[in-house]
Amino acid sequence: MCEISDQIKFCTCTDKSIEELEDYWVLYRLKEPGEYTTDVIGMVIPRHCTNNKTKEINIELLLKLLNSNSIFDKPISIIKDDILYIHFLNPIGYTSIEYQFKFTGKAWENLPLNDIAIFMNRKESSGKVQNGIKPK
Repeated sequence: MCEISDQIKFCTCTDKSIEELEDYWVLYRLKEPGEYTTDVIGMVIPRHCTNNKTKEINIELLLKLLNSNSIFDKPISIIKDDILYIHFLNPIGYTSIEYQFKFTGKAWENLPLNDIAIFMNRKESSGKVQNGIKPK
């Protein structure tokens, strides 16, 4: 149920705003000291279509693909403490499936969903996710 495809690709170019996309990714980078933000912070109320086992399988696959550097359609600049947020629209029930990962400087690691982590960062780049969820 809602398993991630091993054919997933993070596209770096799109003619649409991510707000118009069903499946997208956002790379966040730590804000510079004194960098002003107009962001509003709130509380995430997770909506899941995945059970814990499926979620673990998805996280394991995403980490494998992220750490193999094969998930983006072209090389992008990633530095220590960057956060990657991934959003999928569940084709069953139209709820969100969300993941976050943090780059340690050597590898990506799972980061539980955390609005505070995003609030402390600025959007660096974003794009469309292709072939995200395995077809049924």
